[in-house]
Amino acid sequence: MIDRASFYRQVRDLFAHLDDRPFLQGHPVAALLSRPGQVTSAEAVRRLLLSAVDELRPPAGTPSTSASWRLWQCLRLRYVEGMGTQDISRRLVVSERQVRRDHQAALETVAGILWARYRPDLNPELPTFPATARRDESRNRPEDLELAVASLSAESPVRASNVAEVLASALATSRGLIETRNARLTVSLPADLPRVAASPTILRQVFLGMFSLALEAAFAPSITVRAEARADAVEVRLGVDPVEPRFVESAGLTMGDNLTSALRHLIEAQGGALRVERAADQGALLILTLPASHLITVLVIDDNPDFVELFRRFLAGSRYRLVQARTPPDAFALVHTLRPDVITLDVLLPSQDGWQILQQLRADPVGRDVPIVVCSILPEKALAESLGADEFLAKPVTPASLRAALDRCQSKAHRAAPASYSPGNAPLLPPSGRPVG
Repeated sequence: MIDRASFYRQVRDLFAHLDDRPFLQGHPVAALLSRPGQVTSAEAVRRLLLSAVDELRPPAGTPSTSASWRLWQCLRLRYVEGMGTQDISRRLVVSERQVRRDHQAALETVAGILWARYRPDLNPELPTFPATARRDESRNRPEDLELAVASLSAESPVRASNVAEVLASALATSRGLIETRNARLTVSLPADLPRVAASPTILRQVFLGMFSLALEAAFAPSITVRAEARADAVEVRLGVDPVEPRFVESAGLTMGDNLTSALRHLIEAQGGALRVERAADQGALLILTLPASHLITVLVIDDNPDFVELFRRFLAGSRYRLVQARTPPDAFALVHTLRPDVITLDVLLPSQDGWQILQQLRADPVGRDVPIVVCSILPEKALAESLGADEFLAKPVTPASLRAALDRCQSKAHRAAPASYSPGNAPLLPPSGRPVG
């Protein structure tokens, strides 16, 4: 029986030889995906592969600037229209390096789709991420994981979720595995636990992953699940005891592990946080913090992903959910599609002066009603306020100053939009001067 990592490698080989008919017809994976006794033609194999690519197409209404659109377009342009890396780069207006990353991430996702068809009995509901062979660190690139998480998050919008119901669903799926490992499970949840602001689909995947981590950490462990409401969040604590020494580092379970890292990225994209701590004796705690159901969307206009990741760490477990826009056109498109509650703006952007963006936002029918926090290394608070900024943060930003500025923005009354304004028919003019859409 072929293992998952080998299957993924062979699927990549199939795509690399998509126009080589003898190679396709004689490939072992083609036989695996065919019905018993069926002779699979090269054309049938090609259609099978391209149909898996079609499954990547995002649903209607997904922003054209989203990572999920880019992943699907990358494969469609390469294998349907026959474009090379350079042409795809021009079409999608991204770097060639980004095209190669997208191509790798998309192929891994397609391989996961095909694997689910071949082995639907092997936890098909667990999320598939790039570099699925979990211990092959040479293939685990953070940027690929980021793309996969962005794709899944784009298709799973944040909404109020019932923790008890989602947890019960994940337990039902994991029960067979829990019984196989002879684990003792105890669940204690308050009856009045508030709803949380997270996609139930993603929250379910995180719970499934947490159970997998706990069961992998020790044979016949005692697993306890407890939850409690806090000021603006719900904290779910999964304890496992004992834990094998090989799964314990100075910070607890291996946070660099692919599955742990994937779960952390997934829940952070929803405004939550996942951490691991040592428990008494030989145990460990996986602590999941989920924001309360009223989630505040913050659009971060900044080209530096490290700066945005810093903001995410500052706001982990809070009521604030961050969405990044790296370019002015993306920012203006997201203002209209996401309708963010707050915008943070870096004024030193490579493609356009941030002060101009601030002026354009204040002239836009939607953007003028959104509180804006200007973040800059330059001490120009007076200029920011004169152009319509609600708050000014001098870099380096601290966790306390960021939260305080966002909290003040939420406490202010929003400006009233003109009665004549209708968001359905008002064109948005980004920095290019051309309407978006």
